[in-house]
Parts: sequence; C-alpha cells; structure tokens
Amino acid sequence: VQGRMRDGVRIRSLDITALPPARSGRRHEVVRRRQHTVLAPGTYGRVTVQPGGVLELSSGVYYFERLQTDREGEIYFDTRRGPVIVNLAEDLSFGDYSTINTDRGEAGSSEIYFNTRQSRTLRIGRGSRVLGSILAPYADVRGEGNVTFRGSIIAQDIIFQSGAKLESHRGESPRPRAWQR
Repeated sequence: VQGRMRDGVRIRSLDITALPPARSGRRHEVVRRRQHTVLAPGTYGRVTVQPGGVLELSSGVYYFERLQTDREGEIYFDTRRGPVIVNLAEDLSFGDYSTINTDRGEAGSSEIYFNTRQSRTLRIGRGSRVLGSILAPYADVRGEGNVTFRGSIIAQDIIFQSGAKLESHRGESPRPRAWQR
C-alpha cells in the first residue's frame, strides 16, 4: 500500500444495514472451458466458470447461491444500460489468475456490485484482476499474491499479500447497493 498511514484518526462511520435473507434458484450453471456464456439478470443456483471460460452479465440484478471462477476464469460485465448488482446467498470466490472485465475497461468498476452473506473467507486468487464494490460484512476478504483490485471493499477483515495493487474507483466511490431489486 502506498501513501501515509496514521493511527488514531477518526473516520466517519458508514451505516451498513444487515443484509436480508438472500434468495437463490435451483438452476445451476457451468461455464465450460474456453466457452462464453451469457446469463440474463435473474435467479440462479451455483455458477462456476471453468478455466478459460467467460461468464457475461449485463445491467440488472442477479441472485446466485454461489459464484466462483476457477483458475483463469473471466467475468465480463456489460454496463451500458446501468449497474450490475450480484447478490450471493453463500460464497463468492475468484481462482488464481481470474479476471473481471467491463465494456468500459477499469472505468466500469463503479458499476459492479458484489453483495454476499458469506461468513467464510472470500478468496481472490493470486494474479487475479478484480473490479467492483464488494460488500461482505460477515466475511474476511483475502487477496493472494500479485492481485490487482480496483474498487471498494467492506468486510470484517481485509488482507492482501505482498505484490497487491489496490486502487479505489476513479472519482467518488459509490455507496453500497445492498440487495436492490
């Protein structure tokens, strides 16, 4: 982390309303190796992006039981019509060398929201590039070596290993969008 740190500084508190019970569907999806799958906003069960697979999500609200990318999986966000809100009943995790891309490049980071009720560690695997706002008030967020993250994180504890590159959204960070319909 670059910059200056000071102990004992008072910061304005951010009121986070407890996340309500999440809903998820029974429809499970697997994005196969080197395949591209587009999901419309809606309710899904467990979704896994296999190595080299691309999951495309567009403007709107999604409900998942779980969302995980395996090594070198990608999630592409089309934000041309507005933000993409991803609500998770359980776990979110990014495998090693996973990537998040948007139609606007890194400038689209402020249009991506991940809200999760998980209490286990939210893992961002080594070498991954993640964009967006992560609201995980019950979990620890752990970034392994050489992670690039642009956005904001609200969590119990936030730990990034050496080599991490952390940047906030350009301009003012968006307020959390918890469980919008």
